[in-house]
Amino acid sequence: MPSLTYIRINHWVNALSRVINMELIKNKIKVIAFGMVAEKMQTAELQLEGIPSTDVLRGYLYQQYPGLEGIKFGIAINKKLTSGNQIIPHEAEIALLPPFSGG
Repeated sequence: MPSLTYIRINHWVNALSRVINMELIKNKIKVIAFGMVAEKMQTAELQLEGIPSTDVLRGYLYQQYPGLEGIKFGIAINKKLTSGNQIIPHEAEIALLPPFSGG
């Protein structure tokens, strides 16, 4: 039989997990596309919900905008360029940046 301490800790972990999951579902972000990325998407701005990370965002964009497949673009979160998979905070402003060129 589990101890009372274990039951209480387990209860709080489950409650916290539900709150975190609810926050991720409600996560609202603003996405602004620039240059070639905006052209392929045929829009420069989106409002999205429930996108917890940059990998999930890329997957969503490739699914909704097949013209983006094969195009390399950067992602900035709140004006900071990212690399790899990053968590997207609530109400973040996301910039989709076309490849840089020149010097």
